[in-house]
Amino acid sequence: MNSDGAKKIVPSRIWLIPYLALLFIVIAAGLLVTGYLGNKAKQEILEYNDNIVSSHSDHLIGKFEKIEGGVTALSGSPWIAPALISRKEQDIANANSVLDRYNASIGSSVCYLMDSNGITIASSNRNASDSFVGKSYQFRPYFIQAIKGAPGRYFALGATSFKRGFYASYPVKDSKGKIIGIAVIKEDIDSEESHLVKYPNCFVVDPNGIIFLSSKKEMNLKSLWPVDREIQHALIKSKQFGTKEFEAILPREAVDGTEVTFDGKNHLASRKVINSEGWSIVLMTRTERVIIDKAVGVIITIFMLSLVV
Repeated sequence: MNSDGAKKIVPSRIWLIPYLALLFIVIAAGLLVTGYLGNKAKQEILEYNDNIVSSHSDHLIGKFEKIEGGVTALSGSPWIAPALISRKEQDIANANSVLDRYNASIGSSVCYLMDSNGITIASSNRNASDSFVGKSYQFRPYFIQAIKGAPGRYFALGATSFKRGFYASYPVKDSKGKIIGIAVIKEDIDSEESHLVKYPNCFVVDPNGIIFLSSKKEMNLKSLWPVDREIQHALIKSKQFGTKEFEAILPREAVDGTEVTFDGKNHLASRKVINSEGWSIVLMTRTERVIIDKAVGVIITIFMLSLVV
């Protein structure tokens, strides 16, 4: 090879190094941009989810606190204890009058009074076909909690009405401070689903994942994730959510900020606990936006590479 040929090869090799370096820089920058756009989209979805979940949480907590405050006041009404002590017709009538007033002022579904054995002796729904009067709810946790002296609260399918409700209870005491019965306010919460239907996959679930409220009615009283066999048997025995087994719709528990697969599509889940018992609101939003934003990063990278080439 003559000296002129060697001189032509050397400059070509010199230019190849910065050219390859530029390609590497473009590819690396493209990967960073693609990752950034994907993470940004994911973060925006989670922020959106969190805002929705927090809004629903505040609404429900406010509603339940109103019911709990109401039953505390109801239990101390001067016409409530006499009905439990004397059981006279006039005292029962006076108690019913109080229950009616509280039910109307709070806007609840039913207010009722139970004796120390769990038998309902007065109720605002006493004239309805599904009246609670004479019924025993001794087995309900809200009775057990209140008869022991603590405020009670409970979510369940009604044993008589078969309507989903929130129950708040409080002990009624005589002049000596002895617990002689409990006052209860129940709020049917079917109407609360109207706040959820705007979002395709929004659920209110118990600590085990049982769906109590949902933006999709067909999902109610199923489980959002698999329930341990022993827990499932205990729940069925308690009749808290009826007597059917709970069909799981997710393969694993929905953890806040994680990705889950539902109906064959990827979703980002946000979950917020709303009370001390561990009930929570879960919102799942599809992740197409993350894919689209990543695709934009890939397209930008390909465009930049084409310019370099």
